[in-house]
Amino acid sequence: MTLEDQLMDDMRRGIDVDIERALLIVSGCDTEEKIAEYRKKIDEIEKDFKAYNGIFPFFERRKKKVIARNLHEYFWGAKPKRYNGNFLLTDVIDAQLSPEPNPVGNCLGLTSLYTVIGLRQGLDINVLALTNHVASIVKAGKENIAVENVKPDGFGKKEIIPDPGHAFVGIYSLKSLITMALINKGVDKEIIKKDLMGAFADHSMAIEINPKLPNAYNSRALALESMGSTLMAMEDYARAIELCPKYAMPYKNRAELKLNLKDMCGAIEDLNEALAINPKFADAYRVRGRIRYKLRDVKGAEEDFEMFSRLRKTR
Repeated sequence: MTLEDQLMDDMRRGIDVDIERALLIVSGCDTEEKIAEYRKKIDEIEKDFKAYNGIFPFFERRKKKVIARNLHEYFWGAKPKRYNGNFLLTDVIDAQLSPEPNPVGNCLGLTSLYTVIGLRQGLDINVLALTNHVASIVKAGKENIAVENVKPDGFGKKEIIPDPGHAFVGIYSLKSLITMALINKGVDKEIIKKDLMGAFADHSMAIEINPKLPNAYNSRALALESMGSTLMAMEDYARAIELCPKYAMPYKNRAELKLNLKDMCGAIEDLNEALAINPKFADAYRVRGRIRYKLRDVKGAEEDFEMFSRLRKTR
């Protein structure tokens, strides 16, 4: 049994896991030696942070809120250009330690790094989950502090939702970082590696661990659709919408599936819903424009294509 198989078995059975170790395993550390190698790299980052935190007055730097704030400031001071597509903890660690002024990671990768260093400092951290976005919640006394890891001014943010395309899902335990890594790995396998069965397996494992994440169902539905399992894909889109009715993406994706099935009226209904949720959803205008053109609503199609073009230019 591989380390990842053992980890998934433990999580399936509800056994508490070491979050740092689990994130390293999901990131591709398949031997104890590899885990030890990356834990030493985390030691380097922690040592550097402690030096930064040490410049503050003794009694101040021991307060949880101060540590949480300083950790966020430290990361942005060390690497001001932080955002790229890295979501695996190992990739983010390597980017953080690189002497080059390169970006570090995406919301999942940066939140995972903040988490592992924060846990080592004794912070009480949870995951603030949005559709296709994640941030940190730090408990300091009676205060719950939101930490947006993709923004330099993200500590103590009152409003985390970055745009109407994201909807609040919930606050979860740190195990959700592992399920989100699985979802991202599944998407990577589907789009880049064309490994549909591998993608389906990763999404299914994420759902088994946390059945309340709508983006896991949306992502699995896409894999199922590519595999030709239309009915199962429809069920997963419906489950994603049931879990988060303000999640526009599964409406748009289900509309494209309905279009392929010649259900153009049903597709229009889903696209109207997606655009009611997120009026800046460019791709929904594109798809609706195609359908309107097929239905010989030329004026409506032109309006949708014009809106699609305008929104694409402003991205």
